[in-house]
Amino acid sequence: MSNRPNNTTAIAAIALAAVVASAINLAVGTLTHASGAMPPMEFMGLEPVVYLPSTVFGVIAGAIGWAVIRRRAKHPEPLLRRLVPIVVGVSFIPDLVLYFVASMPFIPVLALMVMHIVIAAISVPVYQRVLPVPDPTPSSSPT
Repeated sequence: MSNRPNNTTAIAAIALAAVVASAINLAVGTLTHASGAMPPMEFMGLEPVVYLPSTVFGVIAGAIGWAVIRRRAKHPEPLLRRLVPIVVGVSFIPDLVLYFVASMPFIPVLALMVMHIVIAAISVPVYQRVLPVPDPTPSSSPT
């Protein structure tokens, strides 16, 4: 398998990942609203007009980051293995600020954190498939 992806296939797969992640995040947001766990004032972070574009942005930003690392890093696979969970963890910081500083209820904040995990869980397997990292071992040719 070549490490050079077909651009059309890669773009289509990443777009599909954005659609699937958006649909799942829409379900998360809808269930959170339906649970009655929303604060009395509407929390804009859990409105589709906010999180759906953010979901698409996250999928695309992840793809760009993945592509840059696979192209420029000396050892992209171990770097991505460490970096993906770190980036997801760092993405929780604004959510935790909402909880600890802005005193937002736990359930809506948890829903936002779940949305970050959804984006990674849907996107990373797509990136692995359409933006594969180079094989770390040199290929052995028959002699």
